[in-house]
Formats: sequence, structure tokens, C-alpha cells
Amino acid sequence: MIELPLPTELFSRRANRPVAARIIHLPTEDAARKVDSVWWTSLGGKTRKNEIDGAWDWALTVQACQWDWYTDCYAIETLEDGEIQGAMAVYAAAWSILAPGQLALDVARLATAPQNRAWLPLSESAPLYQGVGSALPTHAILWSKDLRLEGRLILNVRKRDYAHGFYIRRGFVATNRVFDDRVLLELPAQP
Repeated sequence: MIELPLPTELFSRRANRPVAARIIHLPTEDAARKVDSVWWTSLGGKTRKNEIDGAWDWALTVQACQWDWYTDCYAIETLEDGEIQGAMAVYAAAWSILAPGQLALDVARLATAPQNRAWLPLSESAPLYQGVGSALPTHAILWSKDLRLEGRLILNVRKRDYAHGFYIRRGFVATNRVFDDRVLLELPAQP
């Protein structure tokens, strides 16, 4: 079993150096106080509507996960300010698309804080922290290996979003599972 909190690092664009962070279980209180009420306050409503996670209620997601043995919610928190820089909900009992008959972890929801997204119109041109979108799936890969699922992950992304290309470049494979403007990506078994 992977012990949490799990130490990791993010890169601070403003300080131009690595900073300490940790992956934690996301409690309902933190989801409400440090995600839902903070992440979108600096951006206009139109920008929020254009993001796939703009309507997600993380506190509600965490509450729902508490009653499901196969789902868990995680966050990445920077140690210097205690702020949550990203969050994910992972379902542990999904069927692999690329390896029929095998199980995979389904990263049902994955989001970085809006200030960490290079494509959003914020006051600063560069994201505050880099590495959030890699650190959370890396934790999911470790959990998948811990469960003897060989690192297989499934991720739901919009075809035209930055995230689609980002995860394809990191070894995810586009599957034939397409829903409207979304596609399921899968990370094949890892050595």
C-alpha cells in the first residue's frame, strides 16, 4: 500500500526553482475550501465554462467517493503555502480497453488549478506551478502497480484540449471510445 502523504516536487515558475509538494487524500473540507471556493475566483465565467472541469463540484465528488470502496480522491498540495494545485478522482475497478480482460485504474476526474494552466488568461503569463498534470497521474500509476494492474490507467479528455496532446506525448494511447467531443485515453501496462 502506498503511504500518504507522498512527497513530490513541482516547479515554481515565479521562483524559478523546484518546490516541495505532497500528494494527499482529498478531504471534503479541503475540496470545498481550497478547490471549489478558490480555483475559479480570478477568472471570468466564460473561461470557466470552456474548461471541462469548470462545472465540477469537488466537495460533492469527494463525498460521493467516500461511499464507494473502489474510488478515491487525491490532491497535490504545495508545502510552502498549503494550497491545492491539482486534484483527481480515481476508480479502481475499470476494464482496460487496450488489454481486454485486464483491469485498469480509471482517472475519472483530473484537474490542475486554473492558475497552473498556461492557456488560461491570468494576470501572469506563465503558470504558477508546473508538473501538476504529471505528478497526479504518476501517483495513479504507482497505485495501479501496487494493485498489480501493471500501471494501466484510463483518462477521459476532450479531443481538442491541451490535455489530449499532453497525455499522448506521455505515452497514453487514444482508444476507440469516443463520446461527443471526448475520448478515453489509456496508458498501457508499464514495465
